Amino acid sequence: MPDGSLDWRVCHHNKYAACSSAHEGADQDISHAIADSTATKAVAGAYLAQEAVEESAEAYAGFWALDVVSRPVRIEAELVRLSPLTTVWKTSDSGLSDVSLFRVIRKVRSDELNRQLDQATDYAVKDVASNFSDALENIKP
Repeated sequence: MPDGSLDWRVCHHNKYAACSSAHEGADQDISHAIADSTATKAVAGAYLAQEAVEESAEAYAGFWALDVVSRPVRIEAELVRLSPLTTVWKTSDSGLSDVSLFRVIRKVRSDELNRQLDQATDYAVKDVASNFSDALENIKP
């Protein structure tokens, strides 16, 4: 492309930028000069730090809200044969209690918390037991 138009080849300075076909070095292309400047790197670093803090806060808030709203419980189970020592069956399941968005805006009492955990555990254990009973048909003695 001798006319200086852009193509989307991988450039040796910035693999995500379109490079001019006439490009011979970073000093000939303003985008490379900007990308290589210390000020640009500082601004990019500050932006990434801000985004990391925001994303972490959003993730924490989301996990906190999920925990309060539905109290997730994870159950893992494993059946091991002793001779020879092998895992015959292994599964896991997650259970959630009934979902109530009002728990986010009010304090959850300990009796309600215990009921949520019991309900979530019950759901997960039932699924694991069902999986185990289905797997028993395929386990060879």
